[in-house]
Amino acid sequence: MTHALTSIRQAAVALLQARFQRVYAHRTAIVKAQQMPCVFVYVNGRRSSKIGLSPPMYQHTVNLAVVLCVQDNENAEYLINQMLGEVETLFAQSSDLAIPNLVQSLEPTALSIEQDDTGEINTLYYQQNFNVVYFSGD
Repeated sequence: MTHALTSIRQAAVALLQARFQRVYAHRTAIVKAQQMPCVFVYVNGRRSSKIGLSPPMYQHTVNLAVVLCVQDNENAEYLINQMLGEVETLFAQSSDLAIPNLVQSLEPTALSIEQDDTGEINTLYYQQNFNVVYFSGD
């Protein structure tokens, strides 16, 4: 049986692959110009709390990170805004990540932006985090 965190990441990747050519199910890495734009999806942590005693129930809040990677040029802002909009639309349309018996909610949280000019090309990384809530029994 697949762990819930793996199922959540795989479902997010499958949704994004319907729209983007290059979607990777791991943390970011230095990519070459011909590999951009691309999307990285990974679980960046989980908080759990006990909400029921008999039977024991837990509420888990997963931090799902979606990192959009584009070449930093004159079209970067337009491209990244378009990509962000598509990610948010895909996730809003599938607020349970197509895992109806597991995911209870999916909400966007923090957005962070980083630039990397140490590699072959200048790269922009836009990381949009999502809180994914699911429940489990003991």
